Amino acid sequence: MINMKIKYFVCLLFWISQSSAQPIINANVRKTAINELVKTIKEEYILEENIPAINSYLFNQLKSKAYDSLTNPFDFARAVTIDLRKASNDKHMGFGYSDQKEQVGDSIAIEKLREEIMRYENYGFVKADILPLNIGYVKFNDFWELKKTKNTIDAAMSFIANSDVIIIDLRDNGGGDPETVAYICSYFISEEGTVVNTLKERKNSKFIEWRVTKVSGKKMVTQPVYILTSNYTFSAAEEFAYDLQSLKRATIVGEATGGGAHPVNGYDLSNNFIARIPYAKAVNPYTKTNWEGIGVKPDIESTSQNAIVAVLKEIKVNTADFAMKTKLDLLIKTKESESNPVCIDKTVLEYYAGKYGIRTVTLDNHTLFIQRDGGPKFRLIALSETEFFYEGTETSVIFNSDAKELEITTNDGSKLKARKN
Repeated sequence: MINMKIKYFVCLLFWISQSSAQPIINANVRKTAINELVKTIKEEYILEENIPAINSYLFNQLKSKAYDSLTNPFDFARAVTIDLRKASNDKHMGFGYSDQKEQVGDSIAIEKLREEIMRYENYGFVKADILPLNIGYVKFNDFWELKKTKNTIDAAMSFIANSDVIIIDLRDNGGGDPETVAYICSYFISEEGTVVNTLKERKNSKFIEWRVTKVSGKKMVTQPVYILTSNYTFSAAEEFAYDLQSLKRATIVGEATGGGAHPVNGYDLSNNFIARIPYAKAVNPYTKTNWEGIGVKPDIESTSQNAIVAVLKEIKVNTADFAMKTKLDLLIKTKESESNPVCIDKTVLEYYAGKYGIRTVTLDNHTLFIQRDGGPKFRLIALSETEFFYEGTETSVIFNSDAKELEITTNDGSKLKARKN
């Protein structure tokens, strides 16, 4: 089934860009577009020292007839965007086209549609959970503007506030609003007024400061914080990771991020073209630089897929308690099995099914379940061909080689054995 978000955007794009015939552009339109784009870059782009090389590259492309075959404005815009990013090494740069100017009433309808998309996506928040061993986990994929998403942020943060360790998953987060970044950072930094980031605008060399502010929920200023990243993590999501890393308040785990530290503005050009030009840059108050072009470097490198496992291994290294290490071993195996499921032949699983004292193991659609007489049924997740864990718990079960006996290890470390009836 097509994702509902995609449906919304398909409808939106059709509505604001519909036309009875494909638009066609000629050499004069393309030349005008490049000239206006170059002028806008010269006037607005934050990295003034890079402007001559960018504009020279665009002019050379036009002069060498690289765009001559592009009579469709959308194709032309895509090609120019590729060239812009190649010449600038700035992933925030963009050049677009809309074949209809916004009509009266369009902005209201678009804003309503945008509100519905935000609501449908739960304002970016995908999951808030308490993992075994009281590890708080929250995943969100957008930093929507604060006035829209504050209540959802507060609810998610309150849910994990009593955890002993916090994991924040930004592996699928493409960015958003810096005010929202500062607000969520404020949940993990004690002193109000602490500067977390600054933005330097080109015009007037103006600096905008983002500071720790009062939050509506309980702060989490003592718990270890781990932030999961991928090469998709971008823009405001990178800022969040970089801010807390610079303040030594979080450990970054995963992959180097996308490398976009320049906020952008949109600029209307003639013939319905639109330029997307960075007008400012992040300047961290502690490192005096940012992550543009290089990304946020993880403290613990890992593939994106295995980032949670890497966090759990790090927690284990820093844990002296033997019983806790044993529980972490099970949780690590559990997460590894989720990332790389163990496949077991159905005939082996059938062999395990049966009655073991007061517990019954059943097989349903290639999945084992275990149930104590009169108790709830738990799905068994394979850690190996003989070892499984109760889904959603810290309890594991091992079948012996001839499936005549099983051994259960409960969350307090105690063990019990039961023979097959």
